Amino acid sequence: MRTSARLLAGLVMIFFASYPVMADAQSSQTPAITLSSVQGTVVSASTSTVVVKTGENQYQVFVVDRNTARPQAVPMHAQVIVKFVPVTGDQTAIADSVVLIRVEKLRIASVMALAI
Repeated sequence: MRTSARLLAGLVMIFFASYPVMADAQSSQTPAITLSSVQGTVVSASTSTVVVKTGENQYQVFVVDRNTARPQAVPMHAQVIVKFVPVTGDQTAIADSVVLIRVEKLRIASVMALAI
């Protein structure tokens, strides 16, 4: 009887000792998320969205949240690359990052001409 109790106690201890190892092996098998990217011109930007016009004249809307890596300000007409997780259906993609490539400089002469 004591031998059976000791054997059972030993098996229970082995199970609980190996449980964290099994849980870690299962969590490491999570597939990596593949990001897509789009390059284009910013036509609209707010604190929560960025709209980009691509070279193919397609407009894409991206949600910008607290996890999105981005500059403090995303100026209009700036060239950007937006990396995002692809979505299906009519869901709006959430931007993983917004990177400025080129920012158009404001031409003071043309602004002065408009003011006259």
